[in-house]
Amino acid sequence: AERVKDITGRSIVATVNTLADLATVPSSGLTVDNLVFVQAENLYYQPADVTVIPVVWEPIAENLQEYVQGTGERTVELGFSTLATYVVKDEATGLYTKQNCLGTRQLGSYYTGKYDRVINPFGLRLFYCTPPGNAAVVPQSYYHNTDANNTSIEKYSLAVKGANSLISLHKPWQDVLQNAEVVKTSVAATQKAIELFRQYRKVSRDGTVFMLKKVTRTYPLGGDFTVELVPL
Repeated sequence: AERVKDITGRSIVATVNTLADLATVPSSGLTVDNLVFVQAENLYYQPADVTVIPVVWEPIAENLQEYVQGTGERTVELGFSTLATYVVKDEATGLYTKQNCLGTRQLGSYYTGKYDRVINPFGLRLFYCTPPGNAAVVPQSYYHNTDANNTSIEKYSLAVKGANSLISLHKPWQDVLQNAEVVKTSVAATQKAIELFRQYRKVSRDGTVFMLKKVTRTYPLGGDFTVELVPL
């Protein structure tokens, strides 16, 4: 959470492709309240010192804020998030520097001195990782789909904002749910029908294709169960 900051009121003066491109941002008029977004790293950088040339920059915030479409009148719980880029403070310079891995700070699960178990839930987190096996390559975790040179290394970014992000895959389905009608119907509670709805998410009936949204049934099974379908 400390890397995902509210940048409301901060002035985003430029967007650059790579960290090296920060050197191209004009220094005239810059203040420590200004931000520059580095696309390859999905990070906002702020001037740490504008009194020297070239300007000294440090990462200040992750571009992992909530995705808002339109007026944001409907809230959707995605059920997952990503880890944040790990940064450490360089004691020699006093600056925060980006590390090539992801991390999160939160309470863990443990046993007390009386052997009572304390469980702190850990939500689903998504990340990529370079595979181990080559002693010369230190495994690195990341959620973005570009390297430091802004060259594509993955098809999709695991962030929920930006080009080629997970939202580009999820948004069409949310648009369907937002704008389409929902059809409720009853289905005979046979074992075959139940297995079909477990395996397939689409149903075709009378020339219309439906996406399965919800199945409601009772136990023990008997009679019918209800399905909610979204016509595509």
